[in-house]
Amino acid sequence: MAPTILAGYTHRSAMSIHFTPRQLTYQPGDIIFPEGAPAVAMYLIKRGRVRTVKNRPGGGTIDLDVLGPGGMFGEMAVIDDDHRSASAIAIERTVVVEIPRQLVEEQLRLAGPLVHAIVRVLALRLRATTQARATDRRQSGEVHMDRTTNLRISQAMRQLEKTAQPAATGDGQPG
Repeated sequence: MAPTILAGYTHRSAMSIHFTPRQLTYQPGDIIFPEGAPAVAMYLIKRGRVRTVKNRPGGGTIDLDVLGPGGMFGEMAVIDDDHRSASAIAIERTVVVEIPRQLVEEQLRLAGPLVHAIVRVLALRLRATTQARATDRRQSGEVHMDRTTNLRISQAMRQLEKTAQPAATGDGQPG
């Protein structure tokens, strides 16, 4: 059974790089990737379960999520070109499909600058939320992003603005 996110995605012409899915098997307790590692791929769970865990400053960890078949993890660091924000650990015998970074980057380029910018901003916001959760810096549900995250969001938005065309008003003139 293919992971749900890949359902119907067999049309090779949509992928100009050659992509042969690689299945990897992990045993309970195996670390799929540690927090802080560089991102070379994202993963889709075919069988089993994976726990994502974040280290707390000063010691201890916080469980972020438990994912099962059809779940996806490791995408954030691939999308925002940063380190792994959390560790991924197999809970039980787990089979994953590895999606290389190059494929994700190509698909984002093919989707166009608007989709690329939106996905990047969402990944950066999720990273800030994950960090805030680990450090308990939430006040009234509000997440305060650090300077680096705000700068990266601003850069993504400037990139998007460069591709924007002026909208026409009702009289056909740019608004």
